This record gives sequence, C-alpha cells and structure tokens, in this order.
Amino acid sequence: MCIFGITSPEARISISPFLMYKNELTIIAVNINPFSFPKALGWIDAMGSRYLDYGRLGIKTYTLSQHKEALEALKKGTIAKAMFKIK
Repeated sequence: MCIFGITSPEARISISPFLMYKNELTIIAVNINPFSFPKALGWIDAMGSRYLDYGRLGIKTYTLSQHKEALEALKKGTIAKAMFKIK
C-alpha cells in the first residue's frame, strides 16, 4: 500500500492499462483537505480485517535485504505476492 502527498497541478503521469491489469494495480484518489487524511486512514483501517488481511490473501511483507527469501517463497508457492517495506 502506498500513500502519496499532493503534487503540483502541472504534474502528470503515464499509465499503461495493460500493466495495471497484469500487475493487479488499483488507483484510489481522494480530495485533499485538512480532514481527508485521517478519514483515508480510517477507511483503510475499516477495510483491513475484511479486505486487506495479507495473511489470508497470501501476501507477505519483506525488507529489501530479504529479497532472496521473498523470491524463494514465490517460487515455492508458499506466498502469492511479496511486498517490500522501504524504511
């Protein structure tokens, strides 16, 4: 899960719909105001137990230094996806 701050109105990104489909990516945006960030965190917290339970989804979080362990778990099929936590 990633949370990004606001950018300038002139900022642009390019997205490939096929890569979004292939990599199962979802983009969610919220209107930024002084009260939206706590609401967004509440929304994530409320969804967590039903939709974002990594264990039930076969997702495991690793540090970047554990990349070999993550790739091995993916090859063995013990996890469905690996996420890397960047400190």
